[in-house]
Amino acid sequence: MVMRSSRWIAMLAALACVAALAVDEQPDAKAPDFVLKSTAGPNLRLSEYRGQVVMLAFWASWCGQCRTQLQAFDELHASYADVGFEVLAVSLDSQMSQARETAQSLDLSFPVLYDAGGNVGELYDVDDLPVVILIDRDGRLREATEGFERADADRIAEQVRALLRE
Repeated sequence: MVMRSSRWIAMLAALACVAALAVDEQPDAKAPDFVLKSTAGPNLRLSEYRGQVVMLAFWASWCGQCRTQLQAFDELHASYADVGFEVLAVSLDSQMSQARETAQSLDLSFPVLYDAGGNVGELYDVDDLPVVILIDRDGRLREATEGFERADADRIAEQVRALLRE
């Protein structure tokens, strides 16, 4: 019985890693398209950004790491927006007003989208926050990062620069 339980736990742990590894295992996988309402008003579609390097930053106003992450990405966006880099911050807050207020307080320069039902979060297998997904100019999933420490900003910035050079 113990042997079966150990195998079962190992199998569950392996399955839990599949979503996080999917980007690495399938580097040519296309990023699933979606349409979300922006806090500024209009609906935005991911496929409209084809030809640019896109960062999807999944976050919520109650997440402290998310706020730090968004501030770091605002600096990154300011540095590379003119050469084909866009950040789309996808809020998983329960109310759009929370996302809007947080975005305004952080004075973000990139679009903030509201995922009302969490459908886009589910589409990208977001289980914990924050999560960053990098998409290349051809719309392919290239990198996924869960969690955020200030030191991660340099690593992610290098990944963005590498994708911009491609």
